[in-house]
Amino acid sequence: MKKEIEKLCFAGLRLREEGKKSKFVQPDGSWFCLDLKQIKVKTWQNRGKKGARISNGCEVLDGWLLFPPGGVNKNNDIPEGIPKLVSLRDIALLNKNFEKELLTEPKNQGLINAIYFTSKSIIQGAEDLGMKSLTKPKSIIDFMKMYTTKII
Repeated sequence: MKKEIEKLCFAGLRLREEGKKSKFVQPDGSWFCLDLKQIKVKTWQNRGKKGARISNGCEVLDGWLLFPPGGVNKNNDIPEGIPKLVSLRDIALLNKNFEKELLTEPKNQGLINAIYFTSKSIIQGAEDLGMKSLTKPKSIIDFMKMYTTKII
């Protein structure tokens, strides 16, 4: 178990121990717990990047947990073009694109909706994984929701 913690820290996660719980903290302050008895971790380093592959299908890259996105509606559809693994850092990047699109004329409502649904699926995937302290990403989603249109 101690080796698994060392490997995850090598990949850039910070460890915060509170009693018997080990919390892994990402650069934005969001954290999550992993059942270290149930996983195996393999580390790698390539061109200055450090990472780890976790046996549960997730990966860590430079301190960010990469996880499968969640579904955005009851059909569990993932918007077209979303990569197989995403991180919470992607929401900040999508938000910049969203703000740029709001300032352009004429507005591309289809792109605005796509960015919103993509961001929402990232949040859903993070919640499914059990990540905590998602207040900043959720506030971004609430901001985006004001500018989207209903899709029938």
